[in-house]
Amino acid sequence: MAEWVIKFYEWNFPWLSELRDLDAERAYVERVKTADEQERTDPTSHWLSSEEFVALSPSDRNQRALDRYLKSRKSPWELGRDYERYIGYLREREGCNVTYHGIFKGLEDLGRDLIAERNGEVEVIQCKRWAQSKVIHEKHVFQLFGTVVATRIENPTKRVTGTFTTTTSLSDRAREFARQLDIRIEEQVPLADYPRIKCNVGRSDERIYHLSFDQQYDTTTIEPERGECYATTVAEAEQLGFRRAWRWRGAAEG
Repeated sequence: MAEWVIKFYEWNFPWLSELRDLDAERAYVERVKTADEQERTDPTSHWLSSEEFVALSPSDRNQRALDRYLKSRKSPWELGRDYERYIGYLREREGCNVTYHGIFKGLEDLGRDLIAERNGEVEVIQCKRWAQSKVIHEKHVFQLFGTVVATRIENPTKRVTGTFTTTTSLSDRAREFARQLDIRIEEQVPLADYPRIKCNVGRSDERIYHLSFDQQYDTTTIEPERGECYATTVAEAEQLGFRRAWRWRGAAEG
């Protein structure tokens, strides 16, 4: 039935098929399939042998798992997610409040990978971490422009702008469409190294840190004025008085 509905929509609206990205769709399905298992176990166990998990101290275990995660070969969805996190980090460093819309909505993000807000202004950002051999065409600019218009309707009292950020380049035609539609372009922006550990102060002043693969990582926003920050290593986070989050083990954890 789902396949029939898709064919029906694409027959009535042929341009919809141009927005499909099969690699992204497969990666998204793989992520959903493993989500339940990750909710029930400490995510570090995925990056360590059972012997390491038992033998290492919690701090060493967390750091080794993070190191291996950062060096691991990732799926297309994970590569895109890491790029969105990096671009979001750059906006947070500029003082923006960032919502990681694409990570949570997946195929339903409609081009809103990131929403950055500051001083009553909203920036809708679409991120594409593509190989240098690939070129961004105008259909992606159209999609972003459409979601910028939707965001303006949803936020009538705020100034809403759109930015297209990519590791590669836009075609000349796409670049001209972006200029005409007042879409800002950031081309050839590579993923650089940056602090990956989020150190958060909870409502009860509990100081916890989240690793890149933890369940609440992308819902955690960093507010420097509350003593929150990013850390490069587990040792740095713990020296600042933060402890690892442990949501997957429930309230009985001691």
